[in-house]
Amino acid sequence: MTKRYSFIFILFIVLMASCETHKKPSSFVDFVDPTIGNVGHLLQPTRPTAQLPNQMIRMHPQRNDYLDDQIGYFPLTISSHRQPALFGVLPGIGDPVKGTWKSKQTYDHDLEITKPYFYSTYLIDEDITVRFVPAAKSGFFIFEFPADGDKRLKFNIVNQGEWKIVSEDSFEGMEEIEGMKVFVYGKFNQPSRLTIDGENPKSLLWADFTESDGQVQFKYGISFIDGEQAKRNLEAEMPDWDLNRLKDSGRAVWEEALGKIQVKGGTEAQKRSFYTALYRYYERMITISEEGRYYSAYDHSIHESDRDFYVDDWVWDSYLTHHPLRMIIETKKQSDMLNSYVKMYEHSGWMPQFPLLYKDNPAMHGFHSTIVFLDAWRKNIRDYDVEKAYEGMKKNALEATMIPWRNGPKTVLDDFYREHGFFPALKPGETETVPEVHGFEKRQSVAVTLAHSYDDWALGQMAKELGKVEDYHYFNQEAANYRNLYQAKNKMMMPKDAEGNWIDIDPKFDGGPGGRDYYDENNGYTYQWNAQHDIHG
Repeated sequence: MTKRYSFIFILFIVLMASCETHKKPSSFVDFVDPTIGNVGHLLQPTRPTAQLPNQMIRMHPQRNDYLDDQIGYFPLTISSHRQPALFGVLPGIGDPVKGTWKSKQTYDHDLEITKPYFYSTYLIDEDITVRFVPAAKSGFFIFEFPADGDKRLKFNIVNQGEWKIVSEDSFEGMEEIEGMKVFVYGKFNQPSRLTIDGENPKSLLWADFTESDGQVQFKYGISFIDGEQAKRNLEAEMPDWDLNRLKDSGRAVWEEALGKIQVKGGTEAQKRSFYTALYRYYERMITISEEGRYYSAYDHSIHESDRDFYVDDWVWDSYLTHHPLRMIIETKKQSDMLNSYVKMYEHSGWMPQFPLLYKDNPAMHGFHSTIVFLDAWRKNIRDYDVEKAYEGMKKNALEATMIPWRNGPKTVLDDFYREHGFFPALKPGETETVPEVHGFEKRQSVAVTLAHSYDDWALGQMAKELGKVEDYHYFNQEAANYRNLYQAKNKMMMPKDAEGNWIDIDPKFDGGPGGRDYYDENNGYTYQWNAQHDIHG
């Protein structure tokens, strides 16, 4: 009996200790779990990105998703979610394999630490621990190698570019992505033997630390202006080699950002979901201003400004989520982002659709920045050139193509839309005749009609607010175009051909991959709800 009670007592102590080790989060940032969504079931997964809120440096291990047990490399930054990385580093031991970058490192999931402000992992085969902290425009890695043996870092140019060895403890690099140059200045905490492998646009830079005691520290600055600015960015943000100071500083920045919304009630799991989603909100847009200057890929020029210049907005999604929230909790930042849209219009001649770092990406369909501008105006966020913004939105509506995944001037399909009030569809099996239509994305005729009805409504409302009566009447009329595709017989939004005849399809299953012939990444049942400006019909 005594032994039985002793066993129960010991079990109780163990359980209490277990509860003690699983401490409840004590701050907002502790609720964030960057691994949520890291398995891509259909499209792309989320990534465990280490980044300060809305800042340039974004780092996550390069792997397919969380199920992958190997890491390809660690990017020095990324150009955007789902877009190419910029520069890369991978530690290794043993003799380097000349010219190769494709060797991967196996890592231990259980020993990986992912925080918004810190990342760490253990590379099993090489017995190397990697730690990383981001600043706004610079990053800091620490690599813990085995004490004995070779210790090397290999640096890669992901797209095309070149390396330059500055000294035994520093180097410069330039990488070009679709006409935009990105610069890096890197520095080690100790001398190394630096060699450049090859003269091709994707050459490797090897750093050999064989004489090191095991720990190699590496910090770097990134610039979109020039190499000297990259060095200044590093020196301004990381004057020393104190990773813990940077880690604590990053944690404090995130705590303040996440604390803008304080949740009451709910379970720990619900708070984890909420604050992780709020962490994702801060991934985009990013400011690329550097000491009062910024490089714009929209006119390939350097500009001076005392306001932050932001890029990287996937507005087909963010007009529903990021922008409305930011108008509540960060009005100054939202104003700067809208001002950036206006500047990109001035630089390029078009109001951007998906303004990436290095170009306007015409992803999805619609000109939904119009909705964001109207929302901001009505919430009294107006600290930008409103007339110039309206000019750009109107130009897009009347002169730019509506074809999904395309940008540029209007086509015969756009003229048809303005004349007949709907985007014409092809019958199943009918051959495409308009060369501008994307081979995979198709016409998306119903989705396009509904999206631009909403955009035109927003533009009409903006015209009304600005006293542009003629424009208001025109675009308000165009806002009703969605009705042209409402089929009363089955109470669905259905496609029509160029003659105005209904195309008989099954709105649940027809339309090819993602329903793209008529809808977009969904079916007709979802698009019943997409006349968002006219709920009552």
